[in-house]
Amino acid sequence: MVCAAGFWLTKTPLTWLDVIKHLGFVFTWGDSQVLCPPFWSLCTEWHFYMILPLVLWALRRWGFGRVLFAMIVGCMAFRAQVYLHPVLIKRFWGQLPLVLIEFCWGILIARFAEKGLRPPDFLQGSRGFLIGLTVTLAGRILNSDALNHLAGGTNTALYILGQPVATLGFALMLWNVVSGPSLFERLLSRPASQAVGRWSYSLYLWHWWPCVFITEAIVRWRGPTFFAQYVSLTLVLLIMIPLSRLSYLWFEAPYFNRRRLSGTHG
Repeated sequence: MVCAAGFWLTKTPLTWLDVIKHLGFVFTWGDSQVLCPPFWSLCTEWHFYMILPLVLWALRRWGFGRVLFAMIVGCMAFRAQVYLHPVLIKRFWGQLPLVLIEFCWGILIARFAEKGLRPPDFLQGSRGFLIGLTVTLAGRILNSDALNHLAGGTNTALYILGQPVATLGFALMLWNVVSGPSLFERLLSRPASQAVGRWSYSLYLWHWWPCVFITEAIVRWRGPTFFAQYVSLTLVLLIMIPLSRLSYLWFEAPYFNRRRLSGTHG
């Protein structure tokens, strides 16, 4: 609603139907005016939560490994079909079947942590964290327009693999830091790091508009230079970190507090 108010205050066209689609987490289905680009993830995550009971039932019914493997293969097959037929990309962009593999990595790492399974030796310690980071960066590069342009602009295999590889790298880093001590585990265990981690989702959801307005103002002042880029980043962080903390305290913390109180009473 805050973003919708921003549209109306700036006299940008926006219909109530688009607002309702956002409130119902369905604006990624069909053509809609997008209030804020990061909001696509709210829809995708909500859709995953809706099917999660079915996923848990299937995992118990047919076995964890078998069902998770089927989900990963099915997602990759769907990604291949979409990216091999560009007309489908706009229709399915951001929808759950296209990104289900990213949730699968999270489920897999949670299972490993629950069972106390440690990574192989080469993925432990600081070296293992850096390997995960390297995999993440490799996936990001695979998903870049620049690399695809160098590959001729038609190399759909790069787009098919990009996000799954990048999120696999994140999963490896998570598995690394929850499985044993390392330099990065110590850094991420510090109170400041944990605080930013708690606020990070709010930071992601709110960052778009301040980034756009501040960057446009700095570029008009100094031009599209590295100086403008770093000044814009600094100013955005100065605004977004305290805003994200407030957003977390107002919208997220009450939910977690209710869960803790419920667990205590139970």
